[in-house]
Amino acid sequence: VEESLEESGSLQVADLASRYNLPSEYIRNSVLVLLSSQAVVRQNTVHTSSYAARFEARVRGCLRGCLQPVILSQLATRHGFDPDLLNSTVQKMIREEVILGKFQGGAFTPKAYTDAEAKKMDSFFESNGFLTAAMAKTCN
Repeated sequence: VEESLEESGSLQVADLASRYNLPSEYIRNSVLVLLSSQAVVRQNTVHTSSYAARFEARVRGCLRGCLQPVILSQLATRHGFDPDLLNSTVQKMIREEVILGKFQGGAFTPKAYTDAEAKKMDSFFESNGFLTAAMAKTCN
């Protein structure tokens, strides 16, 4: 198992269970606990720390390039990311302020987008002295 993990960087518990014809619970509770300290075990996956670092770098690059809100499930599909790992990585990076923005309802909204929207509304209000109801509804 450890050799396969080193080769691929990440393994699914279900794949290991079918490969070795063992129950997933047994794999999680008895086999994965014997792996080296570099292995990061999650509910359904196990990956190396170097895989986690590469994954985080890819996610950071994708999200720093976003200029408008993006739904993480679509991002996961487009780039082949594990959705569970993507969600936890995004939450961690926002908490540590590696990326600026907010994560709500499965979508990431970059700070650059909210700043641009606020600036657009402020400019409209300064020019016209009022905001339309539609603009006011989009204001957070």
